[in-house]
Amino acid sequence: MGHKIARLKTTKVGPFKVYFRNKRELDRIKKETFIDGEYKFISKNKKPFIIDCGSHIGLSILYFKSIYPEAEILGFEPNPQNFEILQKNINENKLKDVKIINAALSSKDGKDTLRTSVNKKEPWTWGDTIVNNIWGNEDKNKKIEVKTTRLSGYINKPVDLLKIDIEGSEQKVLEEIKDKLHFVKQINMEFHSTSTSKNINNYKIVKKLLKDNLFKIKTFTKDIRFPFPDFIILLINRTWVFSVNATKLSC
Repeated sequence: MGHKIARLKTTKVGPFKVYFRNKRELDRIKKETFIDGEYKFISKNKKPFIIDCGSHIGLSILYFKSIYPEAEILGFEPNPQNFEILQKNINENKLKDVKIINAALSSKDGKDTLRTSVNKKEPWTWGDTIVNNIWGNEDKNKKIEVKTTRLSGYINKPVDLLKIDIEGSEQKVLEEIKDKLHFVKQINMEFHSTSTSKNINNYKIVKKLLKDNLFKIKTFTKDIRFPFPDFIILLINRTWVFSVNATKLSC
């Protein structure tokens, strides 16, 4: 792919062998995913169809396979180096019915600039984004060109879980799939509200879109999974990353 990766490390996460680059980042994601149960969901379907937007190096996919071994999973990851590690983790653990796509989700098909870590040895890449200056540190990022794609083209049947962790593109992607939301039963989303991106990623707009499509919404703080009323988010003008669980009322 033309993107040289530094020597990878390995560890065990549950029954899975995992390749990674940054141990501290891995431990944080492992805690959120396998210990805190951030992506836990209940499905009546033994073989749920899961769309994983923002697959990183694959811990979310490994978690989904640990709770639903027969799940069909479609994953998206824009960072080419993460994508290579993601592919390696899928192959190493012999996961079946998993398809991954090396692209950032957006409102159009084409190209965009991904902001990522400048650290070559132990990069923090869980905050990779195509949103300009989302964290207020635009001049400190490495920029690479990546492919973009629209999610709507991949939703043509019932989706048991739509997991979204795409660093500030939540509103853009949900608006792009609004005509396909009738297929989606549950959404597990990490919402990124920052002072520099609130004009293009507004929770008030996202909340209305979900409610208009008959989703019941619950919001949680990160890490300790404490539920809280989401009107608080609209009152505080600060950077806030929080979890949103949305379930179709008919489910």
